[in-house]
Amino acid sequence: MAFDFELMSSFVNDILEPGGALLLIPYIRIVVGCLFGTTMVAFLMGIARVHMAILSFLGGGLLLSIGFFLGEYETAKQMASKQLIRKSDEKTD
Repeated sequence: MAFDFELMSSFVNDILEPGGALLLIPYIRIVVGCLFGTTMVAFLMGIARVHMAILSFLGGGLLLSIGFFLGEYETAKQMASKQLIRKSDEKTD
């Protein structure tokens, strides 16, 4: 069972390129979702209720903000592609 260093270095290179941080968003959502779930369970079990309530609130807010960012990013990307198509239609060579 060999570890594929070439695949891993390719992934790291993709992340380090401009705009590469977008590759990490699904993983960030998973980690923040686990944080939110864990803190909610701890809150419901009565472990450090105030702290867990605050952490749950912050985790939920972070999940919402990531979703908002992705929605706005997709909207901006669609608008940019429409403008690119419009410019290419107006071009006369």
